[in-house]
Amino acid sequence: PRGVWKCGNNKCQPDRPETQKGLRNAPDAKVCQACGQRKPLSAQRPENDQDPDHPGLKIVVGDSFKSLVTESDNHSFVLVTADWCPASRSMYPEWYKLAKLLQNSEKISVCKFNSDDNEKDVSLFPENYIPCVKLFVKGNKSQPILFDDNQRTVVNFIHFLEEHTGETMKSLLSSEFPKYVTKYNLEDIFTSLVRFMSHHRTSYPRRFMSLYFSDPNAFGIPSNKNLPKVQIVATKIQAADGSDTCKTEISIVVPESNEKK
Repeated sequence: PRGVWKCGNNKCQPDRPETQKGLRNAPDAKVCQACGQRKPLSAQRPENDQDPDHPGLKIVVGDSFKSLVTESDNHSFVLVTADWCPASRSMYPEWYKLAKLLQNSEKISVCKFNSDDNEKDVSLFPENYIPCVKLFVKGNKSQPILFDDNQRTVVNFIHFLEEHTGETMKSLLSSEFPKYVTKYNLEDIFTSLVRFMSHHRTSYPRRFMSLYFSDPNAFGIPSNKNLPKVQIVATKIQAADGSDTCKTEISIVVPESNEKK
C-alpha cells in the first residue's frame, strides 16, 4: 500500500464496520483527515525493547529509534510496517525466522517499526509505502540501504546482509556458539543422550535418537550405573581472515567403575 497510515482512533468513521474503522491518511499528514486526531509520535516502549512472542526481534518506537538504530554500535536491519497491511503480514514469518536466527548476534539487530503508531524520520525513510526494509550499516547510519528485492525471504535477507555488512552467516553463527552452548545446556543434552546410548544398545542409532528426543523420560537407566559425561568447551576466536569464529572441543569422560570384578 502506498501513501497511507491508518488512524488508531476507535471512533474514527463510526459508521463503518469495526474492521474497517480508521481512515488511511497520506504519509505526510500529521492529523487524521476524518476525525482530526493527531498521528502518534511514539508508541510505548516495550520491556527490554523485545517482542515477547518472537525471539531476537527488537521493537523500535519513535522514542527509542535513536538509541536502538542510529546511535547503536551494531548493524540495524529495520522493517517499517503496519499490521493491517497484507503485504507486511505476508512477510512476517520470514522476518521472524531471521530474527530468531540472529537472536544471539552482537553485530546485527533485526528490528520492527510500526508506522501507524510512530512518527518516522522522513530523511531516513522518504519512501511512501510499506513494507519498507532498510539496513543501517555501522559507521554510516545516516545513509541506510534499501532492500528492494520483491522476494522477501530469509535467504534473500541473509544474502543482502552478507553483501552490505561484510559479515558471513557462518561467521555470525559460529562466533555465537559459546552462548548457544550455555543457553540451551548442550552439555546436559549430549550427556543424557550418550548415557542412554551406552545403556540401550541399538543397531539403529538415528531412529533411537529420534525416539529419545521425542520423549527422553521413556528411557530408564539404573541409578547406580557409572555413566559417561559429555564436556563441551566452545571458545570464541578470530579466524585467519580476521572474522570471528568458534573453536569447539567435545570430549566424553568415562568414570572409573566401582563395581567388583
